[in-house]
Amino acid sequence: MYLKVGLILLTVLFSINGIAAIYKYKDKTGKIIFTDARPPSDTETEKIKYRKKKNKSVNPIVSFEKVDEKFTIQVSNPFYAPIEIRFISSSFKKGSYSKVIPARATKKAYVSDEIIPKLSYSWRFGDPNTRPDGYHYKFPVISRKSHQISQSFRGSFSHNKRPNIYAVDIALDLGTTISAARGGTVFATRDNFHLKGQSQYFLDKANVIKILHDDGTYAIYAHILQGSSLVTPGDKVVAGEKIARSGSAGFSTGPHLHFVVRRNRGMKIISNPFTFVDSDGRSFSPKRGMFVKGNH
Repeated sequence: MYLKVGLILLTVLFSINGIAAIYKYKDKTGKIIFTDARPPSDTETEKIKYRKKKNKSVNPIVSFEKVDEKFTIQVSNPFYAPIEIRFISSSFKKGSYSKVIPARATKKAYVSDEIIPKLSYSWRFGDPNTRPDGYHYKFPVISRKSHQISQSFRGSFSHNKRPNIYAVDIALDLGTTISAARGGTVFATRDNFHLKGQSQYFLDKANVIKILHDDGTYAIYAHILQGSSLVTPGDKVVAGEKIARSGSAGFSTGPHLHFVVRRNRGMKIISNPFTFVDSDGRSFSPKRGMFVKGNH
């Protein structure tokens, strides 16, 4: 049975893994909204089912071998970007041992004359020896309009932690074309999520494209529209090339592009300050509230 009161709203009355309910509704313009923010109570409601898509997990493969009386740890890196892997064990002098494994490579990470005891490990994208080269990044939007930078470096809303301190959010209409700010190799993509919200549940849900640059840094293009990625891991792209469309999936309040340049600094992922180049070829440091014309 339905209660009809003015604006038709469809509310999803369920929780996901114990998280607050996710709501789907139409706003006054007829646009469908997905959010964890509770809509007005005077609504027409319908209980619907939601099944979360499982992402295929890809990780480095660590194996242990004995060859010619030597005990070896071998690592296979499946990504189109280097990784740093750190092993933790009481057998290491400093308690840990790190090794960089090149992109798409299988390497011996550690060799010992003695049996290697039980250990744990973790890994990060990027070579810790990377040094940014001061590249000026092309504004990553293809449009004839000007678009506002809604949050810039050290933004109080979500740019106050190490991996995102030097990130920018560019407010965009839903479906605006996003382009590569710098050439490189695509090494990770995700575009299968469509919900947005501001609870902890959404922090790792953004649809993203990650591109490795010649200087070892890599760019992240986040909150892209579900199903809009034009690239796959292993693709080579050039600056200005179309890669996706703007969306709002993940930890987000509305359609925008979250752009950040990162690198690995000894198993710690940090972001780097950068400058953009506008459609007239002028370089500038992004500031909150600034309007920037898209490229076309």
